[in-house]
Amino acid sequence: MATYRRCNSCHELYQGKSCPECTRKRARANQRNAIDRNANLRIYHSRLWRRCRENVLMKYTGIDIWLLGIGIQRKCDRPQVHHIIERDEAPELAYDIDNLITVTKESHEEIHAAYLVDKQGALERIRAGKENYQRLFG
Repeated sequence: MATYRRCNSCHELYQGKSCPECTRKRARANQRNAIDRNANLRIYHSRLWRRCRENVLMKYTGIDIWLLGIGIQRKCDRPQVHHIIERDEAPELAYDIDNLITVTKESHEEIHAAYLVDKQGALERIRAGKENYQRLFG
């Protein structure tokens, strides 16, 4: 037979080490506090960012622009939105749709690695990808 305990906070019965409902509530509160403390999280959890991201996903229809820069046309399964000019360099461009592109997770990691080696070459490839997208899809 299972052993039940009564939670000191919500007075509900539970099994195990801690009350699952109160644990969930504490986790949510900690997440909200982390968002308040961290400027990056504040940007990415804002309503403005979600709308901006949706607009970029519609603009590029989920096509990986980084790969399109070398002629490979691939639709992203789970697209990520990348800042061409990084958010830390130009915070005023954080929500600029012309400064955002859709990429896959692998491409996103590859872009940041390329920025460290040859940033100008990486920016040129992104520009070529945007031009190819415009030429192919209008």
